[in-house]
Amino acid sequence: MPMGEAARLLRNLRRVPEIVTAYRRADDWGRLSLRYLGVGPRPYPYELTLRDGVRFRFESREEVKVFWNIFIRSSYHVEPDDRLILDAGANIGMFAVWAAHVAPGARIFSLEPWPSTFERLARHVAMNGLADRIVCAEVALAGDSGRRRLIGSEGESCNNRLEIDPARTAADGPSRGGPWVACRTLQAALDEFGIDALDLLKMDIEGSEYETLLATPPAVLRRIRKINLEYHEVAAHLGYSKERLFDHLRLAGHLPVRVAEDEFRTGVALFERAGP
Repeated sequence: MPMGEAARLLRNLRRVPEIVTAYRRADDWGRLSLRYLGVGPRPYPYELTLRDGVRFRFESREEVKVFWNIFIRSSYHVEPDDRLILDAGANIGMFAVWAAHVAPGARIFSLEPWPSTFERLARHVAMNGLADRIVCAEVALAGDSGRRRLIGSEGESCNNRLEIDPARTAADGPSRGGPWVACRTLQAALDEFGIDALDLLKMDIEGSEYETLLATPPAVLRRIRKINLEYHEVAAHLGYSKERLFDHLRLAGHLPVRVAEDEFRTGVALFERAGP
């Protein structure tokens, strides 16, 4: 094994408990773990079947890392008695499939705007036998309903996002321009799906969480019992900050009960609404 890969393995010794969890969940735990750690040449696509029959087809290491965070680390919080879940930023369906197994009585609405990623989301829902419980919609959440341009590429499903600031488009490069897609405000999405009271909003929408949640009135946010939010660092000149976002959620009674943030100021926070 090259010295660089050996050093990487040594740095990841703290992952041993997670690798034990991977061993319990997958027959192919060894190759799965090496792909997650980025050790050795690991070709894609990579097909994985868990011991409980859950199946995924990954196209990149980034997708394996998202899978690892959801299925191995349990980064998101779902309760077995959750009944209505809105999955904003569904990607290829990893959270939706996991949530459907944790909460067997839940109905899940999964939103994914990038066309090819949406097709893979629908395919994973179908191949896992969950089409009767997971509703897939090719739409993005935003601060306003309408149509917006996506920034990203076909090969990077985990990093595709809405164009947040047109002034930054040039920095993304001409090859980063993606399709125009339908957008809904959070209130419009809840109303469209007929959701008066939501058990859980899971949101991972690559920076658009600020405009989406800040544009949502407190009365609408009170229709949600829990919010599991991934928040990202965005340009300061846009006027967004974690503190402003958390204060807005607090006005609606949502208090942070768990926050984990990395060195890049990207974090995952769980909010629960206080009171009835």
